[in-house]
Amino acid sequence: FSPSSKPMKIRLEDAKDLMKSIIQEVRRVSFNLTPSSLEDFGLVPAINKFCEEINAVTKSNVKFINETRFINRLDSHIETNLYRIIQEGVNNALKYSKASNITVNFSHTINSLNILIEDDGKGFDYSRVENSGHFEKAGHGIFNMKERTDYIGGIFKLETALNQGTKIFITLSLDKND
Repeated sequence: FSPSSKPMKIRLEDAKDLMKSIIQEVRRVSFNLTPSSLEDFGLVPAINKFCEEINAVTKSNVKFINETRFINRLDSHIETNLYRIIQEGVNNALKYSKASNITVNFSHTINSLNILIEDDGKGFDYSRVENSGHFEKAGHGIFNMKERTDYIGGIFKLETALNQGTKIFITLSLDKND
């Protein structure tokens, strides 16, 4: 078979399509796996461990502040989604914003858990990404964080501006009557 022959071109295209679908499936499966520290110990210890691991391998300072006094665990799908949201927020700050300092803060009121992911990076024009018609492409990570927050019944808010860092707020109702 010659690489330029029509049958070979068709086979190569089929192989490329198959490879793309395999990569997408591997990403989907790995994205939904639950980290063992989360499964074994819960959200607070897992986030603490995640921040320590990031600090060990980057020059950024990632700080976890836990102002909660949770005793009970949240539903596992909620913990997994919150973990993935935080992971995405921190990874975005490291990869795109060139932040030196990143803070993940947990606080709560009587009936809500509040999570803030804040960085001192370069920020960006969020309205431009959101309103450009290519939000899902240019802001795929942001889109995923928002979708995950919606999925668990939370509220997602993002504040950013050029040269002013980024703040991501997640609010989750803890009221069992919702």
